[in-house]
Amino acid sequence: MHEPMDAATLPAIIEMVEHLSTHDPERELFGAREHAYHLRAPLSAKRLRALETKTGVELPDDYRAFLQHAGDGGAGPHHGLLPLDVPCQRAFLAGEFAFTEAAPDEPEGDAQGSGTVVLADMGCGYCSLLVVRGPARGQVWADLRGGGGGLVPTHASFKDWYAEWLQATSEGLELEPPLPHERCGLPNAIEAWLARWAQREAPKRKRTKFTAADRRAALGTIGDGAIAFRSSTTDRFFDEDDPIRMCVRCHRMASELVAEGALEWRMFTPGGPCRAEREAGGGQRGRR
Repeated sequence: MHEPMDAATLPAIIEMVEHLSTHDPERELFGAREHAYHLRAPLSAKRLRALETKTGVELPDDYRAFLQHAGDGGAGPHHGLLPLDVPCQRAFLAGEFAFTEAAPDEPEGDAQGSGTVVLADMGCGYCSLLVVRGPARGQVWADLRGGGGGLVPTHASFKDWYAEWLQATSEGLELEPPLPHERCGLPNAIEAWLARWAQREAPKRKRTKFTAADRRAALGTIGDGAIAFRSSTTDRFFDEDDPIRMCVRCHRMASELVAEGALEWRMFTPGGPCRAEREAGGGQRGRR
């Protein structure tokens, strides 16, 4: 998408989102069951001016145009585009995002917030951030600290970030967090469970090799709701102990294990929406 994202081009983008819906009627692509290819109602120019005046922030042009002419959240990357006009988002518009290059897992200062908007919940505690104030203004960054990946710039603009999702979805592809999968919760949890099972069963076995049948037997001992992803802290995204959703790779791994009969969906505690979604509630009608 080389053209600008403005009032003239956004009708075509809205039409494309609606077209994508017809190609995924069962909502099988990751995140589609949450956003259902629907965009929330747009924000008026008056409301946007009020938000910018109150926070002292001038939103990037492409993002502002999307909010005004497409929608304040809804269909989008990962678990969907989050709304801006909710308390937890407005609280972090002011301030400044100080980083210009990838930051370590525990950077100094409030790296999660000041001067950013949370664009999307990637799952597994990861989020996409749009910088609205600071030297990296307009860029999209990934907050991967839930998996030890720190803060990483991923896209030059909101337009590029959203366009990548449109293109990938049109090809039946799914966007993934820019982080090795082995850092995610599910593969680590499965590996730890298998190791404990093997250690416990070792005295009963006459062989040392761990077979596929052993894996199915071990995973079959997992109880209902025992596989749960939860927030370890209270932050701008979640409250401590909130159930959180899986990222695309963990969800794909879970689906494969269920398909082969090693796991059942009843073993998973469903994840819940992040704070921005909870605050938005169902008050705004989405466009279809």
